Amino acid sequence: MFRVFGIVLSFLLALALAGWALAVSVGPRALADGIELYQYRQYFDRILGDTAPRATRPMVVWLGDSTIMGGERPSYPQLLRGQLHRKNADSLVIAGAAFDPYIYYFAVGRVIERLNPSVVIMVAHLAAFSPRGSARIFRYNDLSSYITPAQLPRAFLLPLAERELSPARLLLAQALNFDGPKRIFFGAEGLRELYAKAPFWAALGPPRPPRVFNPRMRDTLTSYNVRVSRRQPTVRMLEAAVRVVTEAGRVAMVIATPIPHEALATRAWHDPAKMQQGFDVLREVVEGAGGMFVDLHRLLPQREFADYGGHFAATGAQHMSYAVWPMVREALRRASLAHTADGTGTPG
Repeated sequence: MFRVFGIVLSFLLALALAGWALAVSVGPRALADGIELYQYRQYFDRILGDTAPRATRPMVVWLGDSTIMGGERPSYPQLLRGQLHRKNADSLVIAGAAFDPYIYYFAVGRVIERLNPSVVIMVAHLAAFSPRGSARIFRYNDLSSYITPAQLPRAFLLPLAERELSPARLLLAQALNFDGPKRIFFGAEGLRELYAKAPFWAALGPPRPPRVFNPRMRDTLTSYNVRVSRRQPTVRMLEAAVRVVTEAGRVAMVIATPIPHEALATRAWHDPAKMQQGFDVLREVVEGAGGMFVDLHRLLPQREFADYGGHFAATGAQHMSYAVWPMVREALRRASLAHTADGTGTPG
């Protein structure tokens, strides 16, 4: 018995010593690599952390994908910032590659809690509703940690399984709101990255055989070939995100972003009537949840797009700013009226 105990104790001590040696030797690098892998989370923590200043005057928060990031050139939210300032209103863009209604739902409760916006505007990109869309690659499931405790009971009833999020994983993600678990998470992810990229793997050959070329994968327009229905998981997440905003007494607006409809017209599978039915479904869902819906999917000619992914050329961004501005003013007007009517102290 004592011999077995000694063997087990020796094994545990050896394991602890190996873990300590590993932490000392590669721990700092693994932590740095993990933080780099999840750099978008640092972006969110900076905006929605404990030190985020709450708005003291009307604020418009934009939630969207890369079409409004304004990296290479300003997009329409950036172009409208000056006009909002002249209206005594602030503007903040929270956007990232392939952000979709799942990400909006993950973040919007914390956005309202920390930033106190009057208006929340969300971008609905048709490609985000496609099973062939970027969401298969960009999950951002760690951002589910931003779901507020008040949202959790309803969140368990939403189609989170589509993103491989179970109720248990959703609760576990809440630990990422604390520094200790977050550092462990980053360190583990960085360690996994170091292991996967270790040079000794090269001796075994490529980790997977090269993909067979599929010409359809080169046509980004196929991501717009989608049938939108109320039961679709991404549609349900959009409805849930809008409800979080409207039930908090704020104005929610969803903009159906322009898509390259002229290029789509050259594809045999394209059916404009069925596509319009999909946007009509989105309108019904958003307005049913108390939000405003702005359908601009056919607004821009092809020359005002920078690519088929829906990113704008400079003229397209300017065109969008002209089209969106009246609706933003209307949203601010509604927010002001709601503030006057309920006297809750929400900036209006």
